[in-house]
Amino acid sequence: MKILYLTDQFLPQISTGTTKFIYNVVKNVKDKGVKPLIITYSFYSDEEYDKRIDDILIKKYEYKGINVIAIKLFNENINFHTELKEKRMFPLREIIEKEKVDIVHICHPRRIAGIIELLQEIKMPYVITLTDCFLICPKLFLINRKGEICSGSKMGKQCIKQCDDLKLDFNSRYIRAQEILEKAEAIVTPSIFLKETFNKEFKGMDSKVFVRNHGMEFQNIDVNNKIYNDKSEITFGFASAAHYIKGIFVLISAFNDVKGNGKVKLKIYGGGNEELLPILNKNPNVSILGEYNNEHINEIYSSIDVLICPSIWYESYSFVINEAFQRKIPVIASNIGAMAEFVKNGVNGFTFDVGDSEQLSSIVKMIGENPRILNYLKSNIDVSDRNIDSEGNFYVDLYKNIYCKKLIKEDEYTEKKYSLKHIHDKFLGQNSNKNLPFDDDNKSFYYIFDMKLHYLKNRFKEETIKYVIWGASNSGKISKKFIEDKLKNFQLIGYIDKFKKGIMENVPIYSMEEIKNLDFDYAFICTTPGREEAKQKLNELQLKVVDNYLYGYGQN
Repeated sequence: MKILYLTDQFLPQISTGTTKFIYNVVKNVKDKGVKPLIITYSFYSDEEYDKRIDDILIKKYEYKGINVIAIKLFNENINFHTELKEKRMFPLREIIEKEKVDIVHICHPRRIAGIIELLQEIKMPYVITLTDCFLICPKLFLINRKGEICSGSKMGKQCIKQCDDLKLDFNSRYIRAQEILEKAEAIVTPSIFLKETFNKEFKGMDSKVFVRNHGMEFQNIDVNNKIYNDKSEITFGFASAAHYIKGIFVLISAFNDVKGNGKVKLKIYGGGNEELLPILNKNPNVSILGEYNNEHINEIYSSIDVLICPSIWYESYSFVINEAFQRKIPVIASNIGAMAEFVKNGVNGFTFDVGDSEQLSSIVKMIGENPRILNYLKSNIDVSDRNIDSEGNFYVDLYKNIYCKKLIKEDEYTEKKYSLKHIHDKFLGQNSNKNLPFDDDNKSFYYIFDMKLHYLKNRFKEETIKYVIWGASNSGKISKKFIEDKLKNFQLIGYIDKFKKGIMENVPIYSMEEIKNLDFDYAFICTTPGREEAKQKLNELQLKVVDNYLYGYGQN
């Protein structure tokens, strides 16, 4: 499968939590057989682009083995970065069709909403991962023009009242956002909070919204193995853009209240407000260290004992919180949004009322006076389920399901084709007295099985595949007929069965022990009682799983 990833910005030009998510996922699914391509909006000078198609400037490059196409619109209009329509993006159809894209994964709709219009016109299936509130709020963060937290657009009516500094048709924007979500094959959010926020704003989409925490690499990280005692000095850390919405001024104010305590220090990592922060800071134990990149993450977290995330907006996920947890570093965070979802007060960290610097200051003082409490907080931290391989598997399975639906749709299959009578007559014969191995309640099995065969047909269309069927029973016979009907390039060399021997329909039956002597590319497990034993045996032979759709195991 070839998956096109669309985003509003990407590495190396821009580094954010969303770009980190995209890179991690693309790198992982590429190792699982997906062919990725990224199209990103970009901000290079005009002369740095390679070509121009109508009003679109185009630049191709490779980032750490990933093919990227950077685009930029010539003569952007004033609302380009906040609107959800732009037909001048339609000439990109030429690239999408030339690249033979199967599915599109929208990673952020800002600046590329015109491409989403194009996808809908050419009926290209897409999945969307929501990483912030842009489809609700053109400012992304649900913060109004007064710098206050907003509860939502309320179909655009709230925006008209609270953000009249933006000259937008908020009602039309809301309708367009709803169309984008409704036409998505699936919607993924990295937190329960973000799912609930969108379900509240856009009704009727709960059934296709999935929560999947962003994954992280667990190799080559430095875990905090310190054991704290009453004399321990504690270094607190901040690792985000040093901007207003990230709560940087709340943080500075809190530490101005604890100056004079030599056991408590603060390190601020992140660019922004470089000239203002030194003026506001009155604590000599606060170090303002400026911008950093991902290559220095281990070094940064190794230098701190507690992370502080004082954001005054909801935060839809927060990589920094989860990266701290990954290293057994407790977190102090504002008690709203995804921060409150991940940080449990008094369990793996502490929370405080958003914007309340006095509360934050009191927590800092309490930890400075009682460092041993960090040992307890550390013992409750476990984010091992948030690994990138698990997230990659989730998306690969999602792509496969969408891809199979696409193939079925293209072939104009009908429900009639999956009636038991049709299947019985085609594969057992009209005059056969034999029964199918499944009752009418399970006829969807054949529909699903047929979809999976379509997937394999496309995957191996250029190869001759030798295969075995595990299970010399009626299910094995039916599966053989399905495979012969759909996969003309697949050659059956034998059945595998624990109890039977001999020949069935001119095909030899081998024992479990004999499989290691067979030359085959793929194995179909077509037995329910023996499925686990078959999988165990194939794993013992060190056969790599290439698709778990059909419990299929291949030699390569």
